[in-house]
Formats: sequence, structure tokens, C-alpha cells
Amino acid sequence: MDFEKFEFEKGTAFILSGSMEVGRFDRFLHEARAALSPESPFLLCDLENVDFLDSSGISALIELFKITKLSGGELVLAGVRDYPLQILKTVRLDQYIKFFETRQEGVKYLLSSNGSSPPTNPQTTEESSAQTS
Repeated sequence: MDFEKFEFEKGTAFILSGSMEVGRFDRFLHEARAALSPESPFLLCDLENVDFLDSSGISALIELFKITKLSGGELVLAGVRDYPLQILKTVRLDQYIKFFETRQEGVKYLLSSNGSSPPTNPQTTEESSAQTS
């Protein structure tokens, strides 16, 4: 798994690509943990280019969710599609983490956020497609 990182006013965004599977994201987790601070408590993970996600990838996202909550921030996901979206919805992660169509929408939400809050009907790619069909 590869990733790019960029910072915004209240947090850090990670653009992930490849497979989120066992043994492939230790460096990403280290960077994500290091990016959190009281001044920068928000994380966004763009999964648009992630094509596979196993249980260890899910565990990594859950760990980031917990860490951001403890730091008074929030984790959001963007661009989740296809197989990873199916898996994350199956384990009901969409009940705890907000999903956004694009990275820009997620950053806009976090910039307007005053702290973490539970998601209210997060909009996912699959749901958007169903609404327009």
C-alpha cells in the first residue's frame, strides 16, 4: 500500500492506494498517529484508489477512529468504492465514521467541524448511485 500525505488547517489527509492488507500499512499507521495533535486532531483517509481491504485494514481504520476520538478529533473517509465499500458497510463502520464522495467534501466538513460527532446518515457512493437511478 502506498500513500501520500497533505496537511490542512485542522488536520491531515492521507491518499491511499493499493491493498490495505496485513503487513502493508505499518508506515501509514505510524504517520497517521504522528500527525495527530491538539491543534490538528482531524484525519481524512481517501480510499478512492484502494482496491482491497482485509480484516487488518479494517482494524487499522478502527484504531485510527479510536485515536482521533481520544484526541478530540474525528476520522472521515472519502472516495470509498466497490469491494472496500461493501466490506466497510458489512462491518457497519459507516455507522461510526462519516463517508464522503470526495476528499474535498471531507476536508470541507472537517474545516467546519467543532469536534467529533456521530455520523448522521453518511452518504456513500453506492447510496448516491441508488438515489440517482
